[in-house]
Amino acid sequence: MKILLYSSIIPYPLTEGGKVAQFTFIRELVDKHQVHFITSALQPADIANLNALASLFPGLMVTNIADRVVQQKNFVVKLADAFSWYVQKKYISKKEEGSAVEHPYYMEPVPSKSIGFLKKLKTIIEDYNPDIVQVDFTDNADVINVGLHYKTLLVAHELKYVSLQQAAIQKGYEQWYINYLLHHMKPVEISYLKQYDGIVVFSKEDVARLQMEGLSNVHHCGFAVAHDMFSDITEEAYNVKNLVFIGPDTHHPNKDALQWYYASMAKKIKKEFNLNLHVIGNWSTESQHTFQDQDAIKFLGFADDLKLACKNAIMLAPLRIGSGIRTKILDAMAMGVPVISTGIGCEGIEARNGMEIMIAETDNDFIDAISNLLNNKTLLNQLRKNANKLVRENFSPSVIYNRRMEVYQQLITR
Repeated sequence: MKILLYSSIIPYPLTEGGKVAQFTFIRELVDKHQVHFITSALQPADIANLNALASLFPGLMVTNIADRVVQQKNFVVKLADAFSWYVQKKYISKKEEGSAVEHPYYMEPVPSKSIGFLKKLKTIIEDYNPDIVQVDFTDNADVINVGLHYKTLLVAHELKYVSLQQAAIQKGYEQWYINYLLHHMKPVEISYLKQYDGIVVFSKEDVARLQMEGLSNVHHCGFAVAHDMFSDITEEAYNVKNLVFIGPDTHHPNKDALQWYYASMAKKIKKEFNLNLHVIGNWSTESQHTFQDQDAIKFLGFADDLKLACKNAIMLAPLRIGSGIRTKILDAMAMGVPVISTGIGCEGIEARNGMEIMIAETDNDFIDAISNLLNNKTLLNQLRKNANKLVRENFSPSVIYNRRMEVYQQLITR
């Protein structure tokens, strides 16, 4: 099968969930199919990362469309931005500014691209003549309008309108403003999704959401955990020494999660259990400075060896925003690290509270869950075993590959 993959995100190095999702799938594809990966790398670091990806997979055809992607704004978007700015200045306090709600990632779901970029992309696709064109991320959904006469699949890692609504609710905005945001953004995202022959989402919850919007071409298929993330779970003593949170500050739900943890539970947990939260992932100096109590939160940066960084830890995922699946939780389960998460955080994994995961929705819930795991070694070890088994059976590379191939075959034979 000839498969063309287009993504604006280079899936290397594996510093965030979206990259991991793409990388693990490409690794399964390249030995079995003809695969052409297209992206746009402008900065020297991005070009180096793209070259590194190509060297890892000699059978992967890689093309860099080195043309600047221009985020153009039409009159309606500009007018909406102006109104949004006015509302934020009048009704939103300084403390709330800079949240995910006001970020362009959410306010403009599908940024426009330059005509030069689109012409090059169209020509490359037509010359390659693939059986399937797969586009990753809704940010790139607009490429469907270049006139593709092939079977098309959009992999929606996240539904932006869902995350936007959750962020607005967490900020306590009035319902009329939440409705305004959704009416501004949701129809755009949905209209692009409807143009694809198929859509892959990572959770059954996202399938249900899109079906409510009248989409019938939606497929549930998660993404794989890399082979080297799996550990064999033994009965050896698991002595908890710290807590971990995984994820960079470039993903706004991570910022919101850490802000909530810092404001509502960090000091309580430090006082009661003498446990620090180790934040693994790239966080800017500016972001780190917003968390003054470095005794409770420690930033470790990107970890080359995630297993070592998470050894003898409990993972916390106090996420209040997002859809799809959180890579951090799948990786932790594969490694045998017990996880405490909100319901939103573990969406798409279908883990059961008290069986494969501890679900917590309030600060006291998180504190109680930590206490239960520290004081009940049987529960802690059973959680680790069950979670590891769940991920092996449902998120191993071969399982996910077979599911995605079923989707491809359905599209081709339709």
